[in-house]
Amino acid sequence: MFCTKSESLCKWINQLDNSRKADTKKLQQQVELVRRSGNYAFEKMKTAQADPENLAELHKRMDCYENRVCSFTQEKSLLFDDYTMRELLLEKDLRAFESNLAQWSVYDSRQPKAGKASRLKSASLSAELTVSQVNHEKLLITNVRALDEKILQVKGHKEGWDDMEHELFLKILNEYHLSEDILMNEVIAHGIKTRTDATESNLINYMGKSQLGRRVYKALCKCSKKIVMRSTDAIQTHFYWYLEYLKLVGTKKQEISYWKLLKEKKRRHTVDNIKAESSRIKSMPLSDVCCNDATASDELIEMNRQKKESERRRAKNRQLVREWKAAKESRDEERCRQEQKREKEKAMKMQKLFSEKKQKVVIHKMKKEEEAMRTQEEKQDPQISDPKSTEFLRINYRDAIHSARIRRNMLEERAMKNQHQLPDRPKLIWCKNDHKITMEEVQSKLMDPTQSSLKNQLTKVELEERSRHREESQAHSLLIPCIDAIRDVTAKSFGHIPIQPRSIPSWRQNLRCA
Repeated sequence: MFCTKSESLCKWINQLDNSRKADTKKLQQQVELVRRSGNYAFEKMKTAQADPENLAELHKRMDCYENRVCSFTQEKSLLFDDYTMRELLLEKDLRAFESNLAQWSVYDSRQPKAGKASRLKSASLSAELTVSQVNHEKLLITNVRALDEKILQVKGHKEGWDDMEHELFLKILNEYHLSEDILMNEVIAHGIKTRTDATESNLINYMGKSQLGRRVYKALCKCSKKIVMRSTDAIQTHFYWYLEYLKLVGTKKQEISYWKLLKEKKRRHTVDNIKAESSRIKSMPLSDVCCNDATASDELIEMNRQKKESERRRAKNRQLVREWKAAKESRDEERCRQEQKREKEKAMKMQKLFSEKKQKVVIHKMKKEEEAMRTQEEKQDPQISDPKSTEFLRINYRDAIHSARIRRNMLEERAMKNQHQLPDRPKLIWCKNDHKITMEEVQSKLMDPTQSSLKNQLTKVELEERSRHREESQAHSLLIPCIDAIRDVTAKSFGHIPIQPRSIPSWRQNLRCA
């Protein structure tokens, strides 16, 4: 109970703080508006001294500024008067409450028998009323919890549907003016069957009776078109479930409203009892009040002690709330600072990566442009290259080829040494006369070199001579007819290694083009 009251008190304090901050912000905005108007009028006055033609506009601006100041002053004065009146009323209520506390502290519990009997009777009646109310409240709370459990038993608040599908279902119902209130007051009141196993004929029978029923039928037809993942029977079943769900929710709301009404009656009864008790104490004679000073003083001391204890607890709670707010603000600031730092690092990293990529692209473009310019210059002026450098490159090229050949020969010799030669496996070949002939009797062409391997053994000079011979004999034109008409085909080679053509198979060497 104490925790609930402290939470409500904290919420009320937060609401007051927020309202005060909002009023302060609004007041600052109004003051800033008045200040701007005054500054503008002052600037106009300065310009009017140099140009007398602007005096009329200056008078208008000054009148506007005066009107704003007057309206602002009048509004704030009314607000101040309102706050002053509220403060006086609160002080008056506090004084009355303190006087009532003082009277309750000196209350004599030992009254005459008749009065005591009447008080006992009223106390017993109030106790019986309180017990009955408490039992009724417990019963209402139990009913609300049972309704919650029943709502969960009927497949929750959406019957297992997806959020988007259920929202679309409700949206279509609202488009046809079938809100919760209308369904609760009209559809359920007319007795549509809300069973999950109800057939479509039940709904169609009701549809023909009223315009509202026709709207329901149209809405369900549109739902079957829009919600493509659900069948018509599933949508109809969902509609029946929705009606049952609305019944349960309406019953729950009624129980809660009745519980609130009981709480309000209980509060009024308590207030009436306190007022009646205070009026009775005021009507008591002074002799009856002063006869029990010792008991009253003890009660007053106890009440003061309880008051100090409650004030101490309230101060402690306020301190805890302030510390919690400060810790929360510090955590929020630290989190914002960390997020800003991460975003800044990410932005710097992305900017650096972008600049590097951009730089690479620029360097690549510059290289391409330089190569294109160099190629263009060489095409325009072939003599621009230095003959000495050309000779040096030719010599280096020849030396590199010679060293590569020597290295290749060494590697081949090493491979031949490391290779273990095994004798050939004899194979049996069947002749027509069923005579078995071994592999040694047949002349084998397995180890004969191919034409391509023979051409690979040729030197560069021999390859150039063969290429020249092919050009003189028009081998390309014979192999590829109309080669001069095809501009995309390079006549220099057959698409493989430059100068060196592809090897012709042995079975095609003796063929001639027609």
